[in-house]
Amino acid sequence: MEYGINFKAFVTQYLPAIMRKPKRIELHDSFLEPMKELHDKFLQQRERIDYDLKYTSETICVEAKLNELFDPILKRIYIITNDDQIDATYIYGRAEVIQDGEIEWLYGRSETVPANDVVFEFGRDEQQVVNDFTVYVPAAVFAAKLPQLIFEINKYKAAGLNYNIIQI
Repeated sequence: MEYGINFKAFVTQYLPAIMRKPKRIELHDSFLEPMKELHDKFLQQRERIDYDLKYTSETICVEAKLNELFDPILKRIYIITNDDQIDATYIYGRAEVIQDGEIEWLYGRSETVPANDVVFEFGRDEQQVVNDFTVYVPAAVFAAKLPQLIFEINKYKAAGLNYNIIQI
């Protein structure tokens, strides 16, 4: 989730139209300096918490258990959570004002699509699977013990989580 706030736009939006002069906007924007500092501290704290949440006790325990069972000497099996690898694209409505000029347009089946644009269509029969974590496994373990590895991961992972196994 994006937590960016455009304070200058906030001030401009909430000032009455008669008071929207450059010096007045700057004055009111300066009143929000403590709020800006607090927002920056919040973003820094959020970054630290997101980093800590990537390494939950569950991830560490499953990783340790898999290394203990399948690679006890070198301990090359590791798990990476994929929550930070999902890129979100904001879809603008027709009535919204776009300030930076970056627009991602979506086109349906019946619309004419310009040459360089992309058509995003997901129907009921299409299933989007996003893996919650990825298990990286050495080639020797991957080739020899894949069914046992899948069984152990399924036994220890939380219900409802999807995963992917990649050979290293």
